Amino acid sequence: MFLNNSTLEGKRMKTLGMAFLLLFLCFGSARAEVRYTVEALDARNSLAPQYILTEANGINDNSVVVGKSYCGVDRAYMWSNGITQDLDKSNPLHPYYYLTSAYGINNTNQVVGTAWNQGPNRGFLYNNGSVTDLNTVNSLHSYTLTDAFGINDRGQVVGKAYNQGVDRAYLWENGTTVDLNYLNNSYPYFILTKAYDINNSGCIVGNAWASSNPSWNHSFLIRNGQVTDLYSSSLPNVYLTEAYGINDSDQVVGWATVNGYNRAYLWNNGNTTILQDKIPSSTGWILTKATGINNNGQIVGTGLLNGYTRAFLLTPVPEPSSLVALGTLLTPLFAFRRRRK
Repeated sequence: MFLNNSTLEGKRMKTLGMAFLLLFLCFGSARAEVRYTVEALDARNSLAPQYILTEANGINDNSVVVGKSYCGVDRAYMWSNGITQDLDKSNPLHPYYYLTSAYGINNTNQVVGTAWNQGPNRGFLYNNGSVTDLNTVNSLHSYTLTDAFGINDRGQVVGKAYNQGVDRAYLWENGTTVDLNYLNNSYPYFILTKAYDINNSGCIVGNAWASSNPSWNHSFLIRNGQVTDLYSSSLPNVYLTEAYGINDSDQVVGWATVNGYNRAYLWNNGNTTILQDKIPSSTGWILTKATGINNNGQIVGTGLLNGYTRAFLLTPVPEPSSLVALGTLLTPLFAFRRRRK
């Protein structure tokens, strides 16, 4: 039996389609099996040794990191590819405010954090050398906005406020402040105490405690106006106590209690990964908390490096086994194309 050219072409296209389907499935598996390289930001710190980068709290899509450093006193910093900037050096509110910690950064390099003014802390917004005390543009006059933790590309800010002896999670936008507890209809026994981050869809993560037990800490996610308790994880004996960062894919990072120890985690659509298990065991790191994640999957946080508290940057890399599988599949595809030519 002889096959005409159109029949042969049809079979070739069907074979090529099946090959690309297998490639897609293999690539999806490669993405699921991500591991990470881990870098100490102090290893590339232009202000060393005067400044020790003790915390990395936020990262944007350009891999610009913000956090807290120590130089005899705490100072907010911005780090980009080894170049470190003390944000307090360009602070026009001296000597009344000192920028002690930077927590969040968006893709236009607007930074939010905490300032100290010899009294209660103040949440600040830093924008290209200009600093705003958010309390001066706060519509909830009975609330003190003590900390600003996260900012998205729309300029929406989330953080912690203090009102009548109780911490309250808030959302701030262009001078209008909202107590997020008024949006919580899902868990009436929850008090949302801190909002740590907000993505470009308006999803918010943070920390809550029970009104009957202030020592009871649970991480939460607000998505489409609904509050979700993230405390119970997909892993045995792992409890998600704090949720610090969220990206536009709704991937969440924070710290979990793992058999009594604090460990950094990644939560992705209900599945929990302990990040300690995804770095080489020989690095000397213990990753205690993850505080920020960007849309490229890079994660920043704080851990112990040979017993010292240091800021880290995790960068995802595919598993070697996944790369081999991809190469094995690609080889016959290229050979098939050469035969067609």
